[in-house]
Amino acid sequence: MTERSRTRGWYHVWLRIGIAVIAASAIAASAEALYSLARRTGYGTWTAASLPVALDVMAAVAALAWLAPVAARRCRGYARGLCLVAVCLAIAGNAGHKSMALYAVDTPWPVVVSVAAIPPAALAAAVHLAVLLAADADHREADRTRPEAAASIEPDPIEPEPVDAGEVESPSIAPTSTGAAASTAPAERQPTDTTDRAVSVPAVAGVGRGGDRRESSPTEAEPAPASAGPGYRSIEDLRAELAAAIASPAVEVDPSSAESIRRALRCGPQRARQLRDEHTTTAVEPDPPSPIETRSLAPIGTSH
Repeated sequence: MTERSRTRGWYHVWLRIGIAVIAASAIAASAEALYSLARRTGYGTWTAASLPVALDVMAAVAALAWLAPVAARRCRGYARGLCLVAVCLAIAGNAGHKSMALYAVDTPWPVVVSVAAIPPAALAAAVHLAVLLAADADHREADRTRPEAAASIEPDPIEPEPVDAGEVESPSIAPTSTGAAASTAPAERQPTDTTDRAVSVPAVAGVGRGGDRRESSPTEAEPAPASAGPGYRSIEDLRAELAAAIASPAVEVDPSSAESIRRALRCGPQRARQLRDEHTTTAVEPDPPSPIETRSLAPIGTSH
């Protein structure tokens, strides 16, 4: 401990001793005058002591609650007001008693009524102060136990969303339904002279559809699962489910958004992008025209 710390400690000790001596002398002088005032207003020999106790002791208790470091702001405000009211009443009682004793004035009835009302009013104020202190203690206890209760509750483990892996196959573009019946079998991929390149479809303008327009290739394949369970769905199953979801008014799905397809079909993001590209490519690129057999027509009116 340094010299400065020891000096500061002795300073606080002597300061508290001085405050205690001043408070004791003030209470003694005030108690004698308030006791005499109570005797003048009709209190008995023993009951007259209730007036200095109700005022001086209540002021001291309220001052302690006011200065308490653990008291809440509401409790401190009430204790401060109670201390100041008790001190003002004690000052008025001391001054009134000395004035009436000096000039030999009979005690007026308003003074008698006010002195008689002080003890029960002091009791009500002390009870209210005790209630505020108890409520403040309960709040501190609740604040102290709340973090412990929160720490004892273990959060539920977060399980990753299951993602279906696609089969290793060459994806094909499903033909659009024309006429009364539509073929659900995947069309065979025709050989072309050019090398397969990634099909890039321009993004359709929309709200919140900027992050899922990644390029994907029709030839891009996902690794096959090591062991496909009973709930595994192939790419053909997903194509059929997407077509049924688009045709059903009860399902909200945007076939041009991979995220919307993934949420509607509950499939992986890679397969959702593949379905999106297939649907967009089918909608943009027309089917190649079938060769039309030409035949010569004879002119009208010409005999064969």
